[in-house]
Amino acid sequence: YIEDAHCFILPSYREGLPKSLLEAGSIGRPILASKVPGCKEIVEEGKNGYLFEAKSVKSLVIAIQKYIELDKNKNIIVYCKSGKRSQRVCDYLIQNNFKNIQNLDGGILAWANKIDPTLLIF
Repeated sequence: YIEDAHCFILPSYREGLPKSLLEAGSIGRPILASKVPGCKEIVEEGKNGYLFEAKSVKSLVIAIQKYIELDKNKNIIVYCKSGKRSQRVCDYLIQNNFKNIQNLDGGILAWANKIDPTLLIF
């Protein structure tokens, strides 16, 4: 998914050191992430991405608009732990005329289970 996206979005309430952000950054994808510990240490505002307030769809949309400069045709992939919060963000973006929005159905939990069902889930 990351390679197909123009940017990487992580709406989260808390993180340790999110490997997904490191992976996105390692292949040159701009990062949009919640302003929480872990993410704040990786994202340099305006340089490799933008931070937004946790639990705020409006703040996330503002960050997305900063990044894409209102180009509503870029590919945007949103995900979270279970896929529920990211789906709300996708619905909001679609209502605001963004065209190429994708949600990682089931979130990271479903993805991890598909990749390796023996992985410990926290």
